[in-house]
Amino acid sequence: MDPCHRAETFTVDLGTGLGMLPIPLGLMGEGRRVEAQSFASPECDVVTIVDVRHYCDAPAPPPRSPPRRGPTSTSCARVATRRSPAHELCSDRERMTSPARRVFLAYNMTFGALAVHAAMRGEPGLAVIGGLSLGWGALATTGVCLPRLEMYGRVVSRGPVGSARVALTFDDGPHPATTRRVLEALAPTRHRATFFVLGEKVRRHPDVVREIHAGGHALGVHGDSHDRLHSFRMPWSVHGEIVRAADAVEAATGARPRLFRPPLGHTSLTTVRGARRAGVTLIGWSARAYDGIRGRSSEAIVERVGRTLTDGAIVMLHDAAEHDDFEPASVRALPRLVALLDERGLTSVRLDALLGD
Repeated sequence: MDPCHRAETFTVDLGTGLGMLPIPLGLMGEGRRVEAQSFASPECDVVTIVDVRHYCDAPAPPPRSPPRRGPTSTSCARVATRRSPAHELCSDRERMTSPARRVFLAYNMTFGALAVHAAMRGEPGLAVIGGLSLGWGALATTGVCLPRLEMYGRVVSRGPVGSARVALTFDDGPHPATTRRVLEALAPTRHRATFFVLGEKVRRHPDVVREIHAGGHALGVHGDSHDRLHSFRMPWSVHGEIVRAADAVEAATGARPRLFRPPLGHTSLTTVRGARRAGVTLIGWSARAYDGIRGRSSEAIVERVGRTLTDGAIVMLHDAAEHDDFEPASVRALPRLVALLDERGLTSVRLDALLGD
């Protein structure tokens, strides 16, 4: 067995809030459940996720003692592992407690408490409840439209810093003309990109998808259709969209994509749950060109992207228009964006490489 998957050599990372504290599996106590915690093998640098479902016949936990590393027994544990990007070294609890999520949960609790209080006093307080409802709607919508806030769950919006690498990403393709222009601009350079494709377009242009794959670029999915109301869909509907698009990419290239950027980037609670069901990582952005709008100039694209093009950036661009009815300005701007990367000593890499997956 690959030493990176030998669970008996691992220590579970409980995430104490004061730092990630590795605790040997044998010290966790009877019946302890720990889901989706991170751990690493001492034999290698690969970061993985452990899902400890149950411990049977485990001894009672001893008094608190300094954590130790090294081999421990997991004969009484049922453990399932999967690989994860290094930047996701945090527990589910930490992932779900972004500042925006804390505000949202606090607002919900306040709203509920006031509603109960008004009902108990027999006073509907329609003006207060109406105002709170409008505020709740505005707050919830902000979380959907700004995925980097992570109000509803984990969304990767930038990569780690320190390696002078970024990720150029392209949405809404493939298109036989504009996507190929992007590939031609990148081919003679050291830069590689990630393409978030639509399943229905993949089925129309599988040859273009194969060219993306053959060029050393990464593929993610952007949904099967560009459903602008996807954030209102139920989790099983989101899951179906992702799976159909991923099936189309796999049929064309033999590789199954594991990255998903929702249409328009809108990310609701049902989006997060649907993506989790599909086994994909939600991707946002740290730099956005707004090049999917007709009439944008290439100069405006370069200026806007240049303001936030820093180490670890995830840049959202378009290699095709949503309805294939115009050429996005980033296609013309790409040579200048590549020159800007070179001037700043940055290299665009595949998104999976940037995230260390």
